[in-house]
Amino acid sequence: MARHLLIGDGTTSAMANGVEAAGAINIQKLSATGPTDLVAGDSIADSDSIRFLQGTSGNNIVSPWVKGRNIISFTGKSYSAPVSQSSTITWSADATNTSDVEVTIKLINTSNGQADPFDAKSYTVTTNASAIDTQAEIGDNFAGAMKASYSISGSLALTTTQSDELPWFVKSVAWDASTVITLVGWDKGETMQNGQVAEYATSFDIVVENGDAAANGGVLAVATGTVADEGYGYGEYVYQLESDLMGINYGYYNRIHLPVAPTSTASKTATYDLYHIAATKDGSTTSSINGVDNLIEINIAMPAGDADGLVFQGKLNPWMNSAGFGSINL
Repeated sequence: MARHLLIGDGTTSAMANGVEAAGAINIQKLSATGPTDLVAGDSIADSDSIRFLQGTSGNNIVSPWVKGRNIISFTGKSYSAPVSQSSTITWSADATNTSDVEVTIKLINTSNGQADPFDAKSYTVTTNASAIDTQAEIGDNFAGAMKASYSISGSLALTTTQSDELPWFVKSVAWDASTVITLVGWDKGETMQNGQVAEYATSFDIVVENGDAAANGGVLAVATGTVADEGYGYGEYVYQLESDLMGINYGYYNRIHLPVAPTSTASKTATYDLYHIAATKDGSTTSSINGVDNLIEINIAMPAGDADGLVFQGKLNPWMNSAGFGSINL
């Protein structure tokens, strides 16, 4: 698959001597005299082929030409914010056991899509009727196990990020000094406790041993308030996609000099609306011919909610309508 990504920064399109304004995204149609701007209302009857270009400080980055009859997909999504996993452990009853009961909370990494029992961390608190038995006391001791410097006596509230006692896939722990411990995962791009930058949103399971009855270490329940969601159009992900495609978009490798990475266009802190177009290279309905890839994939990232995105849609939608696709309105 030939994958392409063009990124705008909100600059209004302004062609001058064949060069687009830096940061602007434009659409061109193929005319009898060569490439020219696609305008609102143009259809396949005006030109059967279009391409996309991104202006830079010195030249244009261009996509391949795609023919309307060869397009197999036209989609788009507005920016949606990523969400970290947030899970709670809540006590609803004191422990009434007279002999010692070990209550264990185990955090298990599920960031790879399935539970990894070899990437886990456990915390154990011993309860009994004469010492640690109230909901606050039990939660207080677990808070102390998850943050070494926390003072267990007195049931003080706790909110901390990057505790040495937390596993790498858990970002923070909070204790309300009463009944609830809250654990939160990492978002992509955040610097974790181990110094590495998170390459994806982390997720985890919470498994409890005992703690299921008043006479068996008290009663606690686990709930996931929010599930980890990478969102859509988050700057970190657009930046990563651009980095992966440097060789296609910018000519990353110089055959004469040593490879030099060009400057990234995507901003890690920006938010983007995204458009996606997929087309076959020859109009066939298969994605490969004799095992050779036959697809062109074009991604367009525009600043979320930017007025130039409406201008872009106003040019692209009528042409796509004439190719048999519905409009994308972000």
